[in-house]
Amino acid sequence: MRVSIALLLCVLGATSAQAYQQVLTQTEEVVAWPTDQVSFTIHDVLPPGWDKESVEELVLASKEPWEALECGELMLNLEGWSSEVSPDLFDKSNGIFWIQDDWQFGSALMAITLLEFSKFTGELRDADILVNNNQKTFEVGPICDGSGLNYDLQNILTHEFGHFVG
Repeated sequence: MRVSIALLLCVLGATSAQAYQQVLTQTEEVVAWPTDQVSFTIHDVLPPGWDKESVEELVLASKEPWEALECGELMLNLEGWSSEVSPDLFDKSNGIFWIQDDWQFGSALMAITLLEFSKFTGELRDADILVNNNQKTFEVGPICDGSGLNYDLQNILTHEFGHFVG
């Protein structure tokens, strides 16, 4: 039986930092990938003003902290770019998507990671990271926006990769 769970990033309105908490099934099994090699793609329909080289560099830097953990050996492998039209939680194809229209998860959310896993074994089958480009503006390059209107995409993706790994 498949169970989908949406793990939300709600930065706006958060009053304190929360510690990492591992996802568990209803039967207290740890939700994790069945392999130490997990592939993902990057959606190739980028928001205006973004370029593939900068985005790819940022994504690769975002996953590094999770691969460097001493307590695990999970490698997150970028397979390349995908023209997949929209996220599909049951296609067993993991991806990062830039949602530019019809964001469905609330205006306060900058990103969300959707996981599909077995509620009995905890085996992760699919994960998609969705970024809210419909209502938020993100900084992709190295220069920060002093007005505070743009959000740091690398830090947000690093957070979302934490959900992605389980």
